[in-house]
Amino acid sequence: MINTASGEVDSFIHPDYANVTYDHDKDPSTPEVAWPDVYKRYASSTRRIDNEVGDLLQLLKDLQIDENTLVVFNSDNGPSMESYLEEEYAADFFNSFGPFDGIKRDVLEGGERTPLIARWPTKIPADQVIESPSIAYDWLPTFTEAAGYTAPVNCDGVSLLPILTGKGNQQESLIYVEYNQGGKTPEYEEFSPNNRGRLRKQMQMMREGDIVGLRYNIQGADDDFEFYNVVEDTHQTLNLATLPNMEALQVQMKERVLQVRMPDTNAARPYDNASVSAVTPHNLSSGLKWTAFENSAPHITKSR
Repeated sequence: MINTASGEVDSFIHPDYANVTYDHDKDPSTPEVAWPDVYKRYASSTRRIDNEVGDLLQLLKDLQIDENTLVVFNSDNGPSMESYLEEEYAADFFNSFGPFDGIKRDVLEGGERTPLIARWPTKIPADQVIESPSIAYDWLPTFTEAAGYTAPVNCDGVSLLPILTGKGNQQESLIYVEYNQGGKTPEYEEFSPNNRGRLRKQMQMMREGDIVGLRYNIQGADDDFEFYNVVEDTHQTLNLATLPNMEALQVQMKERVLQVRMPDTNAARPYDNASVSAVTPHNLSSGLKWTAFENSAPHITKSR
């Protein structure tokens, strides 16, 4: 959808995309056809975002604060198919899910793993690529620490400043997603056969190292996870859950997902009434640690 300063809504198409064509039948011997208007508008909208980010960066430069301003650009999900579009739209036209399976409303990698760029010239070294996983709720503690405050006590994330700046010890992120959605994963030929047409309903994913635990159409807390090494197997084709060395991880992940989530009466889940296992303590020492804070932050802080 594109609004314009004048004319009809959804009418603007950037001149660069007005006459573009594509190989609609994947037969190089036949003539290409024009992009449908919805894809021309999608490309125009993406280009507009790019231009507007450029405007914002230029404004920071004009204000002479660009060198010490943290700018983060992040997509919130994979490509989507939306019912409000009047024309038929397929999320595989631009293959924006990259080398992954799934789209928005899937908890497969193509629905969850998204691009992110962070810029802070006085703090973040240029041209670095961070491979370790993080998640959207890590940015709240990141921003509060960057501003000189501690994160709220009920924050789920960890600050990413250590890995961004190369200073300090980076805590491991908790990568957890649960989602309830009707419908199925699209049956795109780019997807692995085992992921095409997957019934969604109640879904969960959790990551431990390079392994992602995945559950679709969950009926109860004892449903087994599928396990995929998403570094080596980006399309999540080889389910490792049947391997003998995965039995302990299966037990661990079933316990862990219950420990990290909080039931919500407005969004009932099939595992809401399952018993939560006790947390196994590690590296305990005798004594009591406490921290006092004195600041004007409008939230409860937490000790570290």
